[in-house]
Amino acid sequence: MKMSTAISSVGDLLAALVRIPSVNPEGDPGTAAENCGEQRVAEFVGNYLQELGAAVRYEEVEPGRPNVIAAFPGGDGKPAVLLGPHLDTVGVGGMSIAPFGGERRDGRIYGRGACDTKGTMAAMLWALRGLGTERIAALDIGVTFVGFMGEETGQPGSRHFAKKPFCEKPPGRIRLRPNRRADQLRHRPQTQGHALAGNHSAGSSRARLDPGARR
Repeated sequence: MKMSTAISSVGDLLAALVRIPSVNPEGDPGTAAENCGEQRVAEFVGNYLQELGAAVRYEEVEPGRPNVIAAFPGGDGKPAVLLGPHLDTVGVGGMSIAPFGGERRDGRIYGRGACDTKGTMAAMLWALRGLGTERIAALDIGVTFVGFMGEETGQPGSRHFAKKPFCEKPPGRIRLRPNRRADQLRHRPQTQGHALAGNHSAGSSRARLDPGARR
């Protein structure tokens, strides 16, 4: 059975992602070396997207630490949108729960990255699964997913990606960021666009739907 059909809910998908350790190895990861780096989670995500019909490739930015890039068919010549979560998590030192357990309790999923940003990533992957390849190809935009390595320390993954041509026009980027208000268990969208003026790029739009929304 395909992985994309064996996983029956977005919660199951998130739990599976949490159970794949991808701690950023820089600084103090607070865990053994085998739990560091993005290789395993990149391969999991890449296999999932490949089953959905995307053309997947890996670009190794540092040894054992790739970006995973998945382009869906039908995007040639269209404006592009980039779904861009990151693969790595912060360290796990001092955690009082199993960092890679993916435990489900009282309607929540616990573990490192469950919010930042494997929750985001699971939501994006599940939305792509729901749309399906044919509907994605029929959109007025091209859709590409990039899972970035190294976001927690200096963003070498996104810097590496930005150096290479992606499409004829700079893409819009959609990220989802956690809303940390205790009474709002949700992610808020952040859209990013780029405008060129005198060889300088700038521009970002951050949703603020309520006064308590914080990054």
